[in-house]
Amino acid sequence: MNPSRPHEAGPDSPVTAESADGTPDLAARLLGAAQALRERLSEPIPGPDLARHSQLFANVRQALGDEHYQAAWDQGRAMPEQQAITLAAGRGHPTAGSVV
Repeated sequence: MNPSRPHEAGPDSPVTAESADGTPDLAARLLGAAQALRERLSEPIPGPDLARHSQLFANVRQALGDEHYQAAWDQGRAMPEQQAITLAAGRGHPTAGSVV
């Protein structure tokens, strides 16, 4: 991941989040972690990608329900950056701390 452009290959990239082994909990955690990283770097989601990301967020939220989505999102936001990178790369255990 390029820390200066987290939207390009970060944990919330559509390829990563949508291929989270069909695990919306994992996708929500990665989306939360990516949002926290974007905030730290002052890098919003680029305008051309906003609609695709908005749809991704909506799909994951719908799959989990509001309460579970928010809990997984919060876990991701609180996750240390290296842990999020490891999880996004598939080396983490996707069910650790699962809220589903």
